[in-house]
Amino acid sequence: MHKNIFWQAFLAILFCANIGYSGMALYHYYSYQRLTNQTFVISSMNWNVIQHAEDDFTLEAKYKFPIHEKTYEGTTAWPKEHYLNQWAAEERTKHTPSGKWKVWYDQSNPNHSSLEKQFPYKESISAAILWALFLYFLWLGYYVTKYKT
Repeated sequence: MHKNIFWQAFLAILFCANIGYSGMALYHYYSYQRLTNQTFVISSMNWNVIQHAEDDFTLEAKYKFPIHEKTYEGTTAWPKEHYLNQWAAEERTKHTPSGKWKVWYDQSNPNHSSLEKQFPYKESISAAILWALFLYFLWLGYYVTKYKT
């Protein structure tokens, strides 16, 4: 292995980033795979506009759904859809489809539910690329040390 302290620090930082991204990808995958069952919303949804900054607004939906003659409540946020002002976000809620919405929920814990079920492609690909980079730089350190003249 290359004995340069900066090289080893670089590899340590890259390894920590790998652990962080891999942990995030595993958490998102776990959240994805535990939403196994689905049903439909039984009442109209209540939309809330969440303000994150002066010019950053997102939407959040609150809903109710039945499972085995019991009604559960859930909340789903749409953090990827950003609006520059509150009016634009409120207009979006007026133009949402009013039909039946599917609710994905965890069979063992129906309190864990969501209106969206999306595989975490971005997190998984980012973690895989970081691991490939780490292994490449690790190999490069051994290669340089082996063939150093």
